[in-house]
Amino acid sequence: MDTIATKHLPYLPNVENVIGEGEYPIITSEIYTERIKKALEKCRGRYTHLVIYADREHFSNMEYFSGYDPRFEEALLILTVDDKPIIIVGDEGVGYAQKIPYDVDVIVYPPFSLPGQPRDKNVRLFDIFKTAGISDNSKVGLIGWKLFTEEDFENPEKQYDTPYFIFSELTKAVPGENISNATGILIGNDDGMRLVLEIEELVLCELASTKSSRNTYNILKNLREGMTEVEASSYLNIDGEPLCTHPMVSFGENLFLAVASPTHQKTLKHGELVGAGMAYRRSLCHKTSYFVDEYEELTEDAKRIFDTYFKALIKWYESVKVGVTGGQVYSNVKEVVKDYGAMGIGLNPGHLIFTEEWTNSPFIEDNNTVLKSGMAIQCDFASSLPELNICIHEEDGIILADMELQAEIKRSYPKSYQRMINRRKFMIEELGINLDETVLPTSDIPAVVFPCLKNLNIVFAKQK
Repeated sequence: MDTIATKHLPYLPNVENVIGEGEYPIITSEIYTERIKKALEKCRGRYTHLVIYADREHFSNMEYFSGYDPRFEEALLILTVDDKPIIIVGDEGVGYAQKIPYDVDVIVYPPFSLPGQPRDKNVRLFDIFKTAGISDNSKVGLIGWKLFTEEDFENPEKQYDTPYFIFSELTKAVPGENISNATGILIGNDDGMRLVLEIEELVLCELASTKSSRNTYNILKNLREGMTEVEASSYLNIDGEPLCTHPMVSFGENLFLAVASPTHQKTLKHGELVGAGMAYRRSLCHKTSYFVDEYEELTEDAKRIFDTYFKALIKWYESVKVGVTGGQVYSNVKEVVKDYGAMGIGLNPGHLIFTEEWTNSPFIEDNNTVLKSGMAIQCDFASSLPELNICIHEEDGIILADMELQAEIKRSYPKSYQRMINRRKFMIEELGINLDETVLPTSDIPAVVFPCLKNLNIVFAKQK
């Protein structure tokens, strides 16, 4: 078993590295249309049409094919081999739909608009489906965002998470037996299209994670006794780039509210727990620890959990690589923690990420999903034990890249590649974590666990 100790932090990677505007890849029309082509080829013989639902919160499946993410309204994207795509939007989506970089028919369906907005051009959704060529003989793959399994329903392919008013209109155009839930073709663990990303998306993941981690570190540096959670959140330095979760700043007992937003009422006291982080799309960075000066101020229970947690973190990072199964990573971490529940770990030890914060997770007991080159993954598990006033959480991102993909990133996006190499060096040399050669960290505070938030020079590391 690894021996863990606190150590003085000599440096963080990429401190002087400034992101340039020219570093950002563009997802081109060619990339989007190639995705559409692959999706339609993937379901050839099963479906004549794919109907993709999106709303403000659940937009990633639609955005993957179009770059369009609804702002206030619902939307539908219809894909078929025979005709160009159709996007159905509300009144305020018409202008925004012009951002789609390929030829697409934009149809306004006023009931997707906000309450009280004009209905003078009202049309029936049933008629729009007919215009899209959906008829009695069609086979429709309906894509929402939920991935149902046999554990949820006896027949998961016949369960849908799209609003009923949409589904009922669709069943007027095509018999219900000809409709199936097709979300799995995008996010299913076996062969979901969105699990392995293009180089452009991977670099966008790295850029987003760089910013999220730097902003998270900035708030940790600026914590002070007596400040409110909202005051502290101002140090996240959030710009106009879209987020995939709300800002996370919690002090004391509020931390156990998990997904709560920062408040104006709660102020920071010495000795309290603090959770802080943020998430630009394709990333999330979050750190949780105690607002103390010295490690010796912690309880013996807290020290014990910190020790086991960091050992589990090491095991996760040293296990994940191209070719390993998600089930093996889960098992390796379990060997350290012994009992996930007793450690207060309620969710999977990690998951995949895209423009939504959680795409799917292969890190399930006995899961045979093989991790592949091109995956963007979050190391994300918390040890939360409210009865002991303990909560430890370290969330950062990595991408998996074989040597061929790494060479391509280095050639096309050398600054992004160098930042990831700098992080590898830091994790191996300073934290003692022996990463596989296929692991490229995307956070500037990768696997860093700060036990004392009043002294960020103290971190955990594996003794050599």
